[in-house]
Amino acid sequence: MPINLVKAGFEQIRKIPGAVVQDIEISRCKNPTFSPDGTNLVATNAKKPDDCDRKGPTQCATGTGGLKQVQTKVKTGTAGAGVGPGGSGPGSGRTGGDAAGGGGAPGTGGGPGSEAGPGAEATVCDPETGACTQAPIDATGSAQLTSLYSTGPQTINGVRIVPCLPQTGSGTRQSFLTAVGVSDSAGITATAACNGTIQENDGNGLKARALTMPNTQLVIGFSAANFIAQFNGVAPSQLPAGDPNFGLGSIDALGLPYNGTGSSLTPNATFYNSTTYGRNVYNVVDTARATGFGNADLKSLLVGPTSAICSGPAQTTVNKFGFLSVATCGSTSLTGPLVP
Repeated sequence: MPINLVKAGFEQIRKIPGAVVQDIEISRCKNPTFSPDGTNLVATNAKKPDDCDRKGPTQCATGTGGLKQVQTKVKTGTAGAGVGPGGSGPGSGRTGGDAAGGGGAPGTGGGPGSEAGPGAEATVCDPETGACTQAPIDATGSAQLTSLYSTGPQTINGVRIVPCLPQTGSGTRQSFLTAVGVSDSAGITATAACNGTIQENDGNGLKARALTMPNTQLVIGFSAANFIAQFNGVAPSQLPAGDPNFGLGSIDALGLPYNGTGSSLTPNATFYNSTTYGRNVYNVVDTARATGFGNADLKSLLVGPTSAICSGPAQTTVNKFGFLSVATCGSTSLTGPLVP
């Protein structure tokens, strides 16, 4: 500890009744932290971290721990990160009881909106200079996506593109692979170069994986609704903050899946109304409760175009969460068994 604290400690000892005070010359103590003038020698003389230890893509090659003499393998160069076409978003699961969320879920539903999967967009930047070039799949076609997820990585306009998948069991993964016409087994084989799956709708996880692959751009299935909700701040964000290397793109001539900028993104109706990449989602309830006697509170909430869920303020909230308002909001015409 610094010498000033040691002196202060001795002063307190002298105040203790009956304490035997010794005459000690502190400056002669063989303690590497002491100095006659009270300077903190630990802070002054300790080795500072190397620049490569700072947060960023540059790694230190020096050995660590018990292997200080062994060089650490590092990767350097250009890193890319991107988000690609995707499928399902919030409400892709089923729950027991009265309600379940899901695209095309059977039962009596008052459809609050529709959602869509986005296209692929990224930029490829040099992590040291910050120089960026627009990625080759800012706007891509369905056929190109099918090829990527059927055959594996491709080099497009001089940039290596590696397809990735969300984790097994992900609704986003299932919806996306169905949209591009690729089986799950074929998708697994084609995405082997991604070195494992990435948590669905996790932009930070995608970027972290991309930074381990120099001169490579990654694409992955990502829910447009989830992206919009995260960007608008109404859902916990897993998006790289302010990172121009990350974003959604367009597929075919559908345009971006969203309109607006900043934290005011709204769904793009053209993209969401695509029969390939868009789909309706529903509030599912028991038919007898929605159309039979009683249950006034439930009906006022979900049934009919004047219900609370279809009101202007409610639909504004729906849009903030990345869902597009639909003309059939509150309809009970779609019915069927709860379990297919």
